[in-house]
Amino acid sequence: MKENTNSSSKKITRKKFFIYAGAAAAGVYSLTKLPFEIFKSKVENSQAKEVKFKENSLAVKRTINTKSNG
Repeated sequence: MKENTNSSSKKITRKKFFIYAGAAAAGVYSLTKLPFEIFKSKVENSQAKEVKFKENSLAVKRTINTKSNG
């Protein structure tokens, strides 16, 4: 009988293994860290604005009279 030299289970070379492992690590890092960093920077920029209040000069002033409680 002849041996089948072209089997479906081929070994991966050492160089290709490290290339695939590096690409997988970079992909996992980019999926877990980068989207959150992008959205975090947008949220911090929008919250940096200071809110200022001004009294309306045309408004009628309200006085509280504590002596006449009804």
